Amino acid sequence: MTTRDMPAPRRRAGRLRVEPDLAAEGRWDVDTDTAVTEVPGAGFAKEELVTSLYRREYAAMVRLARLITGSNEAAEDVVQEAFVRVYRNWERADHPGAYLRTVVVNRSRSWQRRRLVERDRQPAVEEQAADPEGRELLDALAHLGVRQRTALVLRFYADLSEADIALAMGCRPGTVKSLVHRGLRRLERMIER
Repeated sequence: MTTRDMPAPRRRAGRLRVEPDLAAEGRWDVDTDTAVTEVPGAGFAKEELVTSLYRREYAAMVRLARLITGSNEAAEDVVQEAFVRVYRNWERADHPGAYLRTVVVNRSRSWQRRRLVERDRQPAVEEQAADPEGRELLDALAHLGVRQRTALVLRFYADLSEADIALAMGCRPGTVKSLVHRGLRRLERMIER
């Protein structure tokens, strides 16, 4: 029995949305971040969908995590953990791409908090950047609080709306506005020095 012959996994009502043209062709819509996860009868496996999401989003999620954590190694670890969580919770994710981004943001923030605690116990080793201007911005970002840094990265690097940032950070859009505004003001003061 191949994966195409296997019956589709059970889903709760309201979790699937099938595009009419895709249903007629009998294939999946894996290139959009919608709740489309399967076309009844198509029989694609969860592994194929997660693999497609991985190919499409891995690089962007690593960049996002890198900007929040400030570390390439930590970013890769965070994203790997996020994909494991997405895989485990695939059936419950209405929007797998948005869920993945939320997990990456939350894991990155957790990593950043742990790093702050560890920094008090050990001296940190400075990373060397080839671009002095890029290094200056990363240094300035590193001096912001985790929430302000996350809000700024999501707003200006990931180009998310305030509502999407609020969803990813688990706060209200008004809080996001405040975090972005105050973070920008702090960055301006640090860079002007």
